[in-house]
Amino acid sequence: DEKWTCKTFNTTAPGKERVRFSSFLVREDGGNITLEQEKLEIEIIQSDVSCFEENFPDVGRTRSEDENCEKRNFQAVDIKHIVNNDGVETTVTEMREMLVKGETKLVEFTSQATDIMNPRYLVLFFDGVTVRAAINEISQKYPTSSSCSIFNNTAPNTWWVLFGTNYVDDYNRDILQVDFLDPLNPWGDEEDLECFEIQFPDCGNQAVATPSKERNATIYITHYYEHYDWTRTTVEVEQFAVVVVEGLTKIVQVEYQTQSPIFENENPRNLSLLLAGSQLYVGLGQLSDHNTTVPSSEWSCGNSSAVITKPESEETVKLMFYRAQYRDQGTTVQHREFLSFSWNTGSVCTMSGYWLHIMVLALYYAYQF
Repeated sequence: DEKWTCKTFNTTAPGKERVRFSSFLVREDGGNITLEQEKLEIEIIQSDVSCFEENFPDVGRTRSEDENCEKRNFQAVDIKHIVNNDGVETTVTEMREMLVKGETKLVEFTSQATDIMNPRYLVLFFDGVTVRAAINEISQKYPTSSSCSIFNNTAPNTWWVLFGTNYVDDYNRDILQVDFLDPLNPWGDEEDLECFEIQFPDCGNQAVATPSKERNATIYITHYYEHYDWTRTTVEVEQFAVVVVEGLTKIVQVEYQTQSPIFENENPRNLSLLLAGSQLYVGLGQLSDHNTTVPSSEWSCGNSSAVITKPESEETVKLMFYRAQYRDQGTTVQHREFLSFSWNTGSVCTMSGYWLHIMVLALYYAYQF
């Protein structure tokens, strides 16, 4: 006789289930009766997307209309896929991804340690302040014993995450190094212009978006540098006037003094000026070149901007937009370049402290005799 029944199971990943799909009685020659059964073993392996959705169920379902200057539209992420084979690390791929506020991004990888669930996905979401990310750690031998690795934090930050292991033959591991880049540093090719947008986002300058009336103002800019080797020297490069119109961003190009052919020449530099009412917003990037050990260059937006209020005063504001430190014939050389801003004409002192001291002594002895 045949009898059919329905077999079901209801479980969540990861997990393992055995389902009986056939059984029958067998009468042996001695009169004994045995039960023979056939079963299916089902391994339920959790996907990377499921891992993310399980840990961040509300992502993408609610959308906030609140806009403030703490929220950004983009977040840059540098990702490196590394394979560790018995202690020897090899870089498989490197990439830069740009996260867009409010959008979920899937970055695809191929596990080198396992052949399970390929391709694999790093799932990322950026809400304008916080980055959320997840990927599943899957073992070749025990794929149903996987565990979700998650990130829920702000930039700048670095996240090391294991997503594939194989201990059957060799000790192989898939590793991701995920660098969430500093939001106060430029990431693109137009570092100066990008810095100005970071320093003064639109929501911070409501008066700029809707100027009350067209108004002009003249700002006087002095470009000078300080050079340190055996002595300190201050040299004025140029002085010029710029007319700015309220509500319109003015771009002025300046050039710094390149110090060594080992450093990339980033000239011309772009200074941005924006007048809003009685306040002038000025900013650009700060470039740092170093060669005390190995050559390196870094951009930053943190200390190269200012808001200048326009009273009728002689106050001068200065910004350092370039600096270099390197070795030259056994001597450590430091070089810094500045822009100073004033509502009135003027100039920086272009005489080094050493020569000023000599002049004072000469005048003193001339007076004595």
